[in-house]
Amino acid sequence: MSIALLVALLFVASLSVLAEQAVDGARSDHSPALLARLVREPPVRVKPVVVAVGNYITGSIDTATYAVTEVLNGSLSTNVVVLFDGGTAPRELPKVAILLLLPFSDDAAYAPGKAAWRGVFPYTPEKWEEMKKADFEELAKNKPELQIPLSEAIHLVEQDWLEKGAGSEAVQAGKYDAIRTGFGWIICTLIPTDEQNVFIPVGLHTVTDDLLIRKSTALSNRAIVTTNGEVFYQ
Repeated sequence: MSIALLVALLFVASLSVLAEQAVDGARSDHSPALLARLVREPPVRVKPVVVAVGNYITGSIDTATYAVTEVLNGSLSTNVVVLFDGGTAPRELPKVAILLLLPFSDDAAYAPGKAAWRGVFPYTPEKWEEMKKADFEELAKNKPELQIPLSEAIHLVEQDWLEKGAGSEAVQAGKYDAIRTGFGWIICTLIPTDEQNVFIPVGLHTVTDDLLIRKSTALSNRAIVTTNGEVFYQ
């Protein structure tokens, strides 16, 4: 299983997704101690966003359905289900909203960073004109000064493992494959084996810049790190 597919599956479980847009270049501001915990220099992959206007139909604590009336770029179905983490939405979602979305199927999309306030905000003519002039590539990623450092994201992952019953020795022995996304990190925890550069994936965490953390089951049986720094999941 390729790392691109692994990343996509983390977001959407078994659903198919749109291809990710890879950003050239890797982050190089990590300390030697941190890099020692990683199996490679973290790549950066940012999914393109779609900007639209929609009329509110219905919603719940972590979803909202909007009837799309206009799309600036990309495509969305007539009715789109917006998914986000519960607690990130206002008490009442806007009846007419500007939508900033990461589609993963014909009729469903995530708010960036799974934060409702990043993807659904009240429509005004002034804000819509502003969005028309926006750089869509910049909209797809958080400002550098607002990004959570990888060291902090890994600390949150380790705390989550400890809370779930993993021993401190096991946590310290683990390695990580980290990928920077538009609004957070995807971190795969890897356990070393007796074979050099062969690891067992034991879990996937998403840590957002808003300090939301979610864990899912690893989707492959082993990971192989090549001499040139590529990671292959099988």
